[in-house]
Amino acid sequence: HPDNVAPAIYGGFTACIMEQGHPICLPVTHKNDYRFFALVPPFILSTLESRQVLPDEVSRQDATFNLSHAVALTTALVNGQDNLLRIALQDCLHQPYRGKLIENYNVIMQRLNACPEVLGAYLSGAGPTIMAITQPHISINFPTLLGSLIDGWQILPLNIDNKGFIANK
Repeated sequence: HPDNVAPAIYGGFTACIMEQGHPICLPVTHKNDYRFFALVPPFILSTLESRQVLPDEVSRQDATFNLSHAVALTTALVNGQDNLLRIALQDCLHQPYRGKLIENYNVIMQRLNACPEVLGAYLSGAGPTIMAITQPHISINFPTLLGSLIDGWQILPLNIDNKGFIANK
């Protein structure tokens, strides 16, 4: 999973593609600083289980939707267009299917995306963690915003690590 390893090594936002079995990692310079909140439910969702709910085939319309939104996300980060993050983070290939494995997922996402302080929200990888993006000076009271929907969940504030891996000398 070079898309997971590359940001850990290089830091920041890093796009990664595979070309003839070799990863090509591309740093995405983001104009603005962001703060992330990981909403971690009190259960584990295996990657295998999360993959099994995905369809074997996708429509051209859904593929085009996701590809255009991925480009929009990258463009919004590079240009600092925070007002586009919520739109660009929409997905129709993974989140609608994997979200069904998380109780109250749709309601949680609706409330996060309706909150003006949240720039966007998305399912982190295979799930079940949900990520919310804000500006760095914003702090949100998630238990008030989401109430009993997240009883037992952990809320972890995270900052972007632009340095990546640093070896001990």
